[in-house]
This record gives sequence, C-alpha cells and structure tokens, in this order.
Amino acid sequence: MERLIEAGANTVENPERRKLLRRGFEALLAVTLAGSIVASVDRILKNLEDQESLYGEPVEGRKGELKVTDNFPDGLPILVRSEPNPNDDNIIGWAEPGKTVQVRAYHGHVYPGINGLGEFEGKDDNSYGLWFRVVGLPVYVKKGEQVVKEAAHDVYIAGNFLRPVTEQEKKDFYTSSE
Repeated sequence: MERLIEAGANTVENPERRKLLRRGFEALLAVTLAGSIVASVDRILKNLEDQESLYGEPVEGRKGELKVTDNFPDGLPILVRSEPNPNDDNIIGWAEPGKTVQVRAYHGHVYPGINGLGEFEGKDDNSYGLWFRVVGLPVYVKKGEQVVKEAAHDVYIAGNFLRPVTEQEKKDFYTSSE
C-alpha cells in the first residue's frame, strides 16, 4: 500500500491492466479526435453550401430566351458542359457558332469573361458566373479517334459564348423545320 501512495494515486501495478487502460485511453482519444475532425469538416462543408446556395439555380428574374452560339472575337471552341462550371472534367463536347438555341440563365462558378458575364453578384451577395442551360443543340464529341455530332440536352454554355438573337434569327428559328 505504501508503494502505491509513493508512486502516486493513478499508478496501476498490473501490466496487463495498465496496457488495457492505455489502449482504452488511446481509443477514446482517437474517437474524440475523429469526432472533432468530422465536426470541422461538417462546418466547412456547411459554409461552402451556404456560399454556393444559388449554384445550379436559375437566375432570379430571368426567363427562357433565345441566344446564338458565338465565339467572336477569339474564335475559341464553344465548350458545352454538363455542369455550370469551367472544370475540364465536365466538358461533353463543343458547339458550332451561329446556332440559335433556347436557354435559361443559371448561377454557376465564376469564369474569365467579358462584359460582366464571367462574374456577377447573386441575391445572396455571393459571386457567380453567368451560365446558360441550353434546351438542346448539336454537339461535336470526340469518340476515340473520331469526332461525331450528337444531340445534347440540358447542357451548359458560358455566357461569353452566346450573343443576343436578331429579329431575323428569331423568325428563322420559329419557322425552320430543323
């Protein structure tokens, strides 16, 4: 008994019991740390969700409209994407310039653009890129060594690759048999 008092009240003499208690303490510590990490990640994800609360949502006050695919002045490919963001992993193909399409404006990720299209402030005071969801259009897709033309529906094009439709293009769109 004297030995326990001299060594301190928290001393456990049995080595097996000491090992068991140490493992229990280590497990408790690991669970506590894991819980803290999970809680931190949840807070970060919640903040990201709050920051992008309008991502992928239609732009308020804008209805469907006609636009024309346009790559002026750079002549760059008009990339068609599955999501409203500039990541390369969501490119499904590219469109021809001069195609009249039905679109609706959507909140997406910011992209380099002109005339304020690449970035605007949403009603939640966060910055978004102006993307347009296209009802349908022909898209060129690379399949192996070949490039094929396919119909794409409900896809996105960055606003800087679309221009307003002229009255003649509007008339042609509604009277064409395509």
